[in-house]
Amino acid sequence: MVVGLIVLGVATPTESAALGASGCFVLAMCYKGLRWEKLKTAIAHTVRITVMMLMIFAGSAGFSQILALTGASQGLVEAVANLPLPPHFILIGMLCVVIILGTFMESMTIIMITIPIFMPIVQAFNFDPLWFGALALLSIEMGLTTPPFGLILFIVKGLAPKDVTMIDVYRAGIPFLLCDLLVMILLLSFPQLALWLPKLIH
Repeated sequence: MVVGLIVLGVATPTESAALGASGCFVLAMCYKGLRWEKLKTAIAHTVRITVMMLMIFAGSAGFSQILALTGASQGLVEAVANLPLPPHFILIGMLCVVIILGTFMESMTIIMITIPIFMPIVQAFNFDPLWFGALALLSIEMGLTTPPFGLILFIVKGLAPKDVTMIDVYRAGIPFLLCDLLVMILLLSFPQLALWLPKLIH
């Protein structure tokens, strides 16, 4: 419902998200799993997450305005553009920063902090924003799976049986990191891999 309706042009992403949530309610009723207690818990969690995201958005908007009004964004772009390094080296450096942040921060916070700083640099080097967005999201995922503080690793540890140690979880995450690294190399080498589907939708 979410992706299909966007691709077909029936609904916007926001509308598709609402329809997807409605579909979950319908499925829960069909499977007879919809209970008032569960519904109340889901709504409470949704309100908490929504408030948290709105606070992050507000902080990010203020951060962006401060960068713009003080001229810090332009100064940063000029400083980076004057570095004696190829643009792709700078891009890889930005992705490494995102990966490092992902090892100890939540994904939405990383996006809101880094995008106001990185996007002017991306535009200055004429990189495709969609391509950079795909690379940044992949970098965040890698950070969330990177030991020792990757958030996904702790989630898996909480869901795993009691005899599974944190070392076991670290080892289990390595193949996923290697797969992400392979995809990262492919996307850096062949940007069209990330761009062909969005172009079809447009």
